[in-house]
Amino acid sequence: MIYIVTIVSATSLAWHQHRYFYSGRARSDNCHTKRSNCCRKHGIGCVYLSSIQNDIRPLIQILKLPKLTFPLVAMQIGIPAQMPERKSRLPLVTCSFEQHHYQNLFTVADFAEYNKIVQTYYGVRDSNQRIDSFTTQIASNLSNTHYKRGNILDIIHKQDFCAL
Repeated sequence: MIYIVTIVSATSLAWHQHRYFYSGRARSDNCHTKRSNCCRKHGIGCVYLSSIQNDIRPLIQILKLPKLTFPLVAMQIGIPAQMPERKSRLPLVTCSFEQHHYQNLFTVADFAEYNKIVQTYYGVRDSNQRIDSFTTQIASNLSNTHYKRGNILDIIHKQDFCAL
């Protein structure tokens, strides 16, 4: 098992500006997408570990990151012990638009069909069967207070990025 943590770093005071921080973030996302596609192409398993953002300070301490560095994304890569069932993706109509603006008029009812698909997926899979739906997961995640992401901007500032 390999763990990869992508860290945005800077050596110049110009990196204090937020546009450079976000540029580094975009390059990081592109790199991980390419790495993920390569892994899948060769039958290697990979998963994004977004949980590193839940409490970022210990990770900065463990990796002994200096100022002007910040961990963005982590990925776990390895040979899968099993081939789990694949969960269906969100309907394309909720993710892609032909209009020239973002569609923000979705209601819970718009996801009724997808909720049924997700419920079936969780109900029939071999391991970790449960009764769950997409909209229930979203509501649960939004009300979950154990994440410590609310102070992430303070941590970014303490690493000397995006200085005001």
